[in-house]
Amino acid sequence: MTVSALRSSEIDDMSLVKRMEPGLPAWNSTPGLTLAIMRTEDVGGVFSRNAMPIALQVADVADARKRLEAEGVRFLGETFDSGVCWQAICLDPDGNPLSLHHRYAPRDPAPRPTVSGR
Repeated sequence: MTVSALRSSEIDDMSLVKRMEPGLPAWNSTPGLTLAIMRTEDVGGVFSRNAMPIALQVADVADARKRLEAEGVRFLGETFDSGVCWQAICLDPDGNPLSLHHRYAPRDPAPRPTVSGR
């Protein structure tokens, strides 16, 4: 299981997450992944920023970015095409990078071969 956590100084209203995609929960658990947004010190931890962005799926990256920029959210660089999806990287109030993400390419239905014995 993979667990990713973000510290949020806006935990009471979760305003950044709600602005990204209305209805997105502050805690999401799917098979194999748990995403929690919390105050680290509330659970005995010490805050440290994530180095890599956590991707949040949105219906339209350009529209989501425009709405967030109007709210004062800071973006790092321009929106880019990874070859399979559109992405725009922004920062939450505590400096954690988040990626607005929209995949446009179909997923490969065939499993990728693995190399065994290595």
